Amino acid sequence: MLERFLNEPFFALPPPKSSGRDLFNMTWLRNQLHGDETAADVQATLLELTCRTIALSIQQYCVGATEIYLCGGGAHNQTLRNRLATLLPGSSVQTTDVLGVDGDYLEAIAFAWLAQQTLHGKPANLPLVTGASIPAFWVPFIPNKCKRGAERPVALPAADRLVMPRMKNRSRR
Repeated sequence: MLERFLNEPFFALPPPKSSGRDLFNMTWLRNQLHGDETAADVQATLLELTCRTIALSIQQYCVGATEIYLCGGGAHNQTLRNRLATLLPGSSVQTTDVLGVDGDYLEAIAFAWLAQQTLHGKPANLPLVTGASIPAFWVPFIPNKCKRGAERPVALPAADRLVMPRMKNRSRR
């Protein structure tokens, strides 16, 4: 089962790359299964897939990395952390919490940084890191009084190329 999962073409793509539920969803999973697997085997294999692909990417693209910092929901999974430590001997695997950055809030911190970039008229991406062909600017916002007196943002074009990222509502676990 693990080999079938690892044959997903996405894993062979070079960075930068990103995916989520758009590719890795229940439809993808059902297409990978034969139908006789137990739920426990599927869950264990998905954990191994996650750890193996993370470790392989670190070994391939971050040669010599000795410090690995995890954040988000997976960082709370002690089995995942232990398996990564096993697959990455010679590297310490810890959460970003040891750096003073709460891993549950790292995404919010990143969006705050993007907002700061916007307020200072700076690009919200690094093409070298993201693979984008040009720097991208977020749409700047200014406060606007609504009828009830509450403030709401109004977009003002300020650059030749404007990028407005899709944002999802996320609640804290």
